[in-house]
Amino acid sequence: MLANLKLHRSTYIFLAIWAALAIVFCAMTYKAQPLTVTFMRNDSRILQGLLRGIILLAVYVVFSLIPYRFAVLIPNLAYFGLLVTYIWQLVFIAMGSSMAGIGADFAFVIVYALLVYCATITAFQIIERVKSSRSVYYFHKWSKTTKKVLFAHWLPLIVLICGYAFLWATVNPG
Repeated sequence: MLANLKLHRSTYIFLAIWAALAIVFCAMTYKAQPLTVTFMRNDSRILQGLLRGIILLAVYVVFSLIPYRFAVLIPNLAYFGLLVTYIWQLVFIAMGSSMAGIGADFAFVIVYALLVYCATITAFQIIERVKSSRSVYYFHKWSKTTKKVLFAHWLPLIVLICGYAFLWATVNPG
C-alpha cells in the first residue's frame, strides 16, 4: 500500500521522525488516564464531520496546485500528526473502555488513516498527470486533471468522508 505513494526514503525517515515527535508531544500533554467511549448521535456533529472531511480533501487538492510532489508533505505533516494523536487516544481508550468502544474508535482511526491515504494518492495523481499534460495553460490543465482524477476516485472518497463523519459524530471519548 505504501509503495503506491512512491516516496523517497528520506521522506519516510522524515515522517517517522515527525511521528516520534508527535508521540513525545502527546505523552507530555495527555494525562495517562483510561478513557471511555460514549456513543451519541448528534446531527450537527455529523455535518461538522462532513465539513472536516471535505476540507481535508480540499486541502490536498489545493496543495496539488504546486507542481512538486514534495508540496503534499505539508498537509501530510498536519494530518499525519493528527493521526498519531488519534492512535495515542486509542491506547488510552483500550485501557478503560468496553470492547464496543475500542472497536468503534479503532474503526475511526482506520477510516481516518484511509481517508488521508486516499487524499494523498489523489493529490499525487493530479500532480503527475498535470506534469505529463501537454497544455500550455497550467491552471486549465490542473483544473481539467483535477476533475478527471476526482471523478475517477469519487466512490472511495465519498465513502471514506461519510464514514469519517459518522464515526466522528457518534464516537465520543471522554
